[in-house]
Amino acid sequence: MSSKVGAMRAMSRRLVLTDSLLIGISTRPIGHGSDRHKPRFPVTMRIAKSVVGVLCLVVGCIWFLQGVNVLPGSFMTGQTRWAVYGGLLFIAGIVVLVVANRRRV
Repeated sequence: MSSKVGAMRAMSRRLVLTDSLLIGISTRPIGHGSDRHKPRFPVTMRIAKSVVGVLCLVVGCIWFLQGVNVLPGSFMTGQTRWAVYGGLLFIAGIVVLVVANRRRV
């Protein structure tokens, strides 16, 4: 390897810092490669989507049970419309949880 290529490689090395922890050294020039397209807060978004999904599951289940007259004591009790809304919200919650927790390759 010529000394010019070695010098260029040495100059292009940079420290990769994530959450103030040193995790390695990259030989790619800054701004190139897949680093540019990575989401900034994937863990935070996954947690937020999971919380929204669980809330949809709980509310959908309550609405469904009130609509089919299992949970009495509300204006929704015994009304088929709320059973349908609850079922749809429950399914939406499942979809949100699946999307939030799928593995990206």
